[in-house]
Amino acid sequence: MTDIKPSKPTEEIFTVDVDLEKQTARITSAKHKTDFTVSKLRSAMFFSVYCKALPKELSGKYTSLESAIQAVTNYIRNSKESFAVRSDRLHEERQQRKHAES
Repeated sequence: MTDIKPSKPTEEIFTVDVDLEKQTARITSAKHKTDFTVSKLRSAMFFSVYCKALPKELSGKYTSLESAIQAVTNYIRNSKESFAVRSDRLHEERQQRKHAES
């Protein structure tokens, strides 16, 4: 039987950069590699969330910048860490163990 340490839970670290002049926000998370962008088109009156692969939970229109940011932060809190982030973290842990053994 191998000695496997349980993986550490990822903290709920996310940052929100808001530009009130342009009415946009960029949300980055430790759980996802892609950034979430909240903005609206020039002629639009509603806000939308944009990222490379938008989850269906975030699709739709939001009446305010704050409500869209709240939706994204709630999604991040409730989601698991993405496969790519988990893979990178596990690779880094393996490299640290490998260097510790040598």
